[in-house]
Amino acid sequence: MHRSTIIILTITAALLSAPLHADEPKNNGVKLGIMKCQSVPGTAESKIVSSSVKVNCQMTYSNGKQEAYTGETGVKAGIDLSRNRNKTLMFTVIASSQLEPAAGMMAGEFQGAKAAVTAGIGAGANVLVGGIGDKLTLSPMAPEGSTGLGIAAGMAYMKLQPAE
Repeated sequence: MHRSTIIILTITAALLSAPLHADEPKNNGVKLGIMKCQSVPGTAESKIVSSSVKVNCQMTYSNGKQEAYTGETGVKAGIDLSRNRNKTLMFTVIASSQLEPAAGMMAGEFQGAKAAVTAGIGAGANVLVGGIGDKLTLSPMAPEGSTGLGIAAGMAYMKLQPAE
């Protein structure tokens, strides 16, 4: 096994074995709600050191209000040898300060880290920060679910805009 593959597998194992207690905001964070994103079939692009896939997301705020978003997510810099057919991401959205849900508040760019391994059915994790003045954290509720084949790790991103 190549040294880089061993390093990536080690990072992925560490991320996946860490407790994912996103329901309990830390550092006085305020839970705004839950965001679920689904990849759009046929939109994945992988260039080995970067990747992207279009996503459709549904934000459900703690007060019950819902908003739809579209955008893309991927690896900005790192390694992505994935051929995933389907990807589902679920995040708890945490604000670093008291924010009231407002139309379009999830629009913007989020950045962070990603690690994932897929062999048939796979798992991974993204932790992303961004949005309004970088005050929002997208914390994984569960490991990222995917089907396909591959391995990915690096600087992750997600860009969102309100769905039309």
